[in-house]
Amino acid sequence: MGGVKLPNRLKELRNEKGLTTRELAEIYGVSHASISRAETGDRNLNEDDIAFFTKFFNVSADYLLGISDNRTNTIQVIDMTNSKDGVTPIQMEVLKKIDDLNVKDLEQIMDYIDFIKSKGANKK
Repeated sequence: MGGVKLPNRLKELRNEKGLTTRELAEIYGVSHASISRAETGDRNLNEDDIAFFTKFFNVSADYLLGISDNRTNTIQVIDMTNSKDGVTPIQMEVLKKIDDLNVKDLEQIMDYIDFIKSKGANKK
């Protein structure tokens, strides 16, 4: 399976933590060259890499991949809290449970939610 190239976000996040490429490589369990190549765009990241870096740096995959300038997905939560009913306890529980899932799992969950919603729309 192919990977995804990063802009300079990985290097930026590593520098913010005050880590060298060697230190980050040791923490992640890969070679120094692997981190260096990822930062220069000579190495693509796979899903496991993305999952590790987003959790380690506490950023969204969209931010890490340069898709968004928002470091986290807090806008979605803020939108929910601004709704007339606020965030229900069950919604908060769902958010907690999906927090550490990888992108592929989250996409499957979104597909399932769309499926459930479409079934409900047919019942009206």
